[in-house]
Amino acid sequence: FSFLKPVSARALAIPIAPIADNNKVVLLSPTATAPELTKFKFFFRVQPSDFFEGKIMANFAITKLNRPNIAVVYVNNDWGKGLADIFISEYKRAGGNVVLIEYFERGTTDFRSTISKIKSKNPQFVYLLGYLNELLNFLRQASELGLRARFLSAYSFYDPEILKKVPFNIIEGSYVSVPIYDPNSPEDVVKKFVQKYKKKFGQIPDMFAAHSYDCAMLVQQAIQNGNTDGRAIAKYFRQMGEFRGVTGKMKFVDGDVIKPYRIFIVKNGQFKFLQTINPIKK
Repeated sequence: FSFLKPVSARALAIPIAPIADNNKVVLLSPTATAPELTKFKFFFRVQPSDFFEGKIMANFAITKLNRPNIAVVYVNNDWGKGLADIFISEYKRAGGNVVLIEYFERGTTDFRSTISKIKSKNPQFVYLLGYLNELLNFLRQASELGLRARFLSAYSFYDPEILKKVPFNIIEGSYVSVPIYDPNSPEDVVKKFVQKYKKKFGQIPDMFAAHSYDCAMLVQQAIQNGNTDGRAIAKYFRQMGEFRGVTGKMKFVDGDVIKPYRIFIVKNGQFKFLQTINPIKK
C-alpha cells in the first residue's frame, strides 16, 4: 500500500490513484477530499470527500439559516472549486439562492473589487473558501469596506489566527464546518494519542496529525488481521465494521469514509461548538 502525506495528498492522489488501481496497491489518504477519487477501487480516505462537506453546509444553510441569499467566493484550485461546485449545486437544488459566484487565484492579497461586487448583491452570507493568508486579507478588507454579510466556510477558517487577527465585527455570527477530531476529547483513544504526541513533539496534534495517525492505525489493524497484499487490505477495509480512531468512529463505503462533521459558530470572539451533523449518504 501507499501512504500519502497530508501536505501533498490532494495534489498527488488524483494522478496516482489510477496507477494504484492498475497495480492493485491500496492508496490511503489522510486528507485528499476530491470527489472524483471515489471511483477508484483501491483508494481510501479517512477525511470525508468534498461531496459530504459541501452538502453538509448547504443543508445547514437550508434547514438552520432559512435559505439566506448567499455569495460564493473560492480559491481557484481543485479543492476550492470542487467544494464550491458541490455547495452551489446542493444549495440551488434545495431552493437556495446564490446571488454571486467569484473566484480568486492562490496568493491573492487584494480582494476589494470582489468585496465591492458582493456588497452590490447584498447577500446575508458569503460561502468563503481559501487558505489562512487569503482569508485574513479578505476578512480585514471586508471589515474596512463595511461588508455586512456573515460567513460560511470550511475547516481552513477554523484557525485561532482568524480570531486574533481579524476585526471582531466581521466574523461574529459566522459558521464553519469542521472534521470531528477534538484534541480535548475525554475519550481514552484521543487522550492517549494527544499525550504521546505532546511528549514526542512538544505540541498538541492538529487534525492533519490525527488523520495521519488513524491511517497508520487502520493499516496496522488490517495487517494484524492477516491481510498483507493490496487486494486483501482493500477487501478488509470495505468489509470491516466500525473503526474507532482519534478522528471519530468511521467506516468505509466505496473507499469514502463515513463519519460525522461538526458545526461551529463564531460567538463573542470564539469558536463555539454548535452541533454535530451525522453522516450524509450520497
